[in-house]
Amino acid sequence: MSEISEADSAAELDAELEAERLALLELLLEEESEEATSAPAAAIEHATAQERIPLSLSQRRLWIADRLDPGTALFNIPASQRLSGKLDIRALRAALQALVDRHESLRTTFSTAGGDLGAPGARGASEGFQVIARHREVDLPRIDLSLLPLSLALQTALRLSGLSQSRSFDLERGPLLRFALIEMAPRDSVLLVTMHHIIADGWSLSIFQREFAAFYAGFAKNQPATLPALPIQYADFALWQRDWLRGEVLENQLAFWRDHLADAPFLAELPTDRPRPRVRNFRGGKVARLVADSVTEAFHRLVRGEGVTYFASALALGHAWLGRLTQSDDALIGSPIAGRHRVETEGVIGFFVSNLVFRAQLRGDPTAREVLVRTREETLAILSHQDVPFDLLVEALAPERDLSTTPIYQVQLMAFEAQHRADAAAQAEDEMARTAAMGGLRLTPLTSGDEMSMFDLSVTVAEGGRRLALQYNRDLFDVATVERMAGYFENLMAAFVAEPDRHLSEVAMIGQDERRQLLLEWNPPSARAAFSRKTLLPEWVAIHAADRPQAIAVEMGDMSLTYAELDERSNALARYLRMFGVGPEVRVGLCLTRSLDLVVGLIAVLKAGGAYLPLDPTYPIDRLAGMIEDAGLMLLLAHDATLDALPAGTAYVINLDRTDEMAAMMGVGGAGADGGAPEPPPGPGPEHLAYVIFTSGSTGRPKGVMLAHDGLANLCAEQARIFAVGPESRVLQFASVSFDASVAEIAVALCAGAALVLARPDDLLPGPGLVRLLASRRITKATIPPSALAVLPAGA
Repeated sequence: MSEISEADSAAELDAELEAERLALLELLLEEESEEATSAPAAAIEHATAQERIPLSLSQRRLWIADRLDPGTALFNIPASQRLSGKLDIRALRAALQALVDRHESLRTTFSTAGGDLGAPGARGASEGFQVIARHREVDLPRIDLSLLPLSLALQTALRLSGLSQSRSFDLERGPLLRFALIEMAPRDSVLLVTMHHIIADGWSLSIFQREFAAFYAGFAKNQPATLPALPIQYADFALWQRDWLRGEVLENQLAFWRDHLADAPFLAELPTDRPRPRVRNFRGGKVARLVADSVTEAFHRLVRGEGVTYFASALALGHAWLGRLTQSDDALIGSPIAGRHRVETEGVIGFFVSNLVFRAQLRGDPTAREVLVRTREETLAILSHQDVPFDLLVEALAPERDLSTTPIYQVQLMAFEAQHRADAAAQAEDEMARTAAMGGLRLTPLTSGDEMSMFDLSVTVAEGGRRLALQYNRDLFDVATVERMAGYFENLMAAFVAEPDRHLSEVAMIGQDERRQLLLEWNPPSARAAFSRKTLLPEWVAIHAADRPQAIAVEMGDMSLTYAELDERSNALARYLRMFGVGPEVRVGLCLTRSLDLVVGLIAVLKAGGAYLPLDPTYPIDRLAGMIEDAGLMLLLAHDATLDALPAGTAYVINLDRTDEMAAMMGVGGAGADGGAPEPPPGPGPEHLAYVIFTSGSTGRPKGVMLAHDGLANLCAEQARIFAVGPESRVLQFASVSFDASVAEIAVALCAGAALVLARPDDLLPGPGLVRLLASRRITKATIPPSALAVLPAGA
């Protein structure tokens, strides 16, 4: 692998991909689907003239976005070109005018009509419609920078290109594209071109460049080019789409998507460097790298053997990569589709592009080979239901809207094969022929270097996998993080090749350098030796009970337990739990009020060798039922006050408020061999599970996160060292026991022999009461969330 230079990344990669981006993707997807498309057989025809042409379904989304946020430049498309060679300005202006005359979309503006134009999902609100001008004169202002040195002139041109891209368009007044000519030197100019996305897409840029070159070549020779007449205009497509995609056709398409994305996580839990801002912006960055030819060639041999096309194979890698990043077997990736199923649309400038949503097929820990096959099948199914525009899909699925993120998916993947030398040679020959036809004038796409990122992450796999680029949102990620992610993608490709029958969970995604950093630099032998024999949390309670029996272990209000009392009560309950079969890897639910019993029950489960699962009694009963089922709980600890919160019949309940239960508990075990206290039950080993805590479920179904005793011991030792927690410390237990922050509070305090102070329910309310609690209880360590800190009184 070798790194691409910044200039190569910003210029060569962007220039190569921008013009071909959606065109190549469409060709690949058509190859994948063959006859799987569900587009109707009827051709699109010229529509009869009508006063109001409705918006296409894709245009409707951008029109609504503009109405909600007038003046936004988010949907501007840059298409500027550097012109090298002798320039005929007369031919340039004539070529631009010919393009505008040829394509109605370049003469289109948008207005508002009351009533419903039949749009799927419309509810009688005002609809936009297209206004097509018979003629629009091209305006080509000229900016003379020829007195500046060429390097400075080029920098100025780039800044002007960025300014043009950042200027908004007025959809009602138009025009929705603008030109400017920047003259830098006698044989070096820049043609600034900016369009609004509502009239063009990535495929359209290729049409624009190709037809501009043909028109310019003709006018320069005083022989105007005669291009074949367009079979349709964009407005014809809009009318055809509105007429066809409705009723039963639309409902059948939507039914597939509702089923395919049922219970899907609409927010990817990516390992971001910073919290997501309340309102997303689109400041982007890009990381690019080259993958070794040996890896990409072997990868292509593998996928051809499985009958998987290039796009599906790149998507399979994306699924595996995203699944590992999010630690999930269920994740969504989006990919653009050119939306030009009909041959009539291929030469039309307009907004056809839409987005498809692919769902990772990773359940059951498949092998790399199985992921390839599953993704091939998924791709074929999706391509046969690709006609629903993305905005209608969002409307139908109705995900919870969040201004901080894109709806449904946040990671996009694009793949372009174009890897063969013969293809590259043919492209070079075409470019040479075009340059010759234009009298030696060479066109080179101009990139301003200003990156925008519509998504959290966008992965581009080009040249058959040899060229890899990750575009990212700079509000969420540092460049070093994204560079590692790019390395993970490359490592997965190599792993697919090396061991295609290995399960994904067994595939190493990190490289040798990062492995060395993790194992040696960040975890040197001296540190590993310090943890070679870990004292576990239940063992620490017994140690402190023997060394400092009267020291306070836990207190709440006026009640408290010494370490000796905590040890005795937890031992008794642990022996009782052993009678019910609790031992290593057995999970026990704790549905208890905030109380001393909560700590006793937690330690007792660990002493019995089991693992505890906190169940917040304030949670909805359906959620508790799902957690109990997923964890396979057979036993629960509860109080009278929490019994009603539990789903009926899911597990046996030990009620710690019942006196007969407590008497039975205290009577288990009898006296020890020396007539004293009975022996504690055998405890867990370092490798045994300590606890399970479920995620919030904000991105879908809650997932249980598990930690073993050795990891918990490491956590306690390090946090006690970092925060100087010792026997004289008083640690506040503030977090809900259902959140992982409570683990550090409880375990660190008890391992260190400190006093654990439970906040009463009234103390949990932020404000003056919390300040009084910290002072009256002489708290030395507290973990308080920013939301609570923000409302503390000034000077607290």
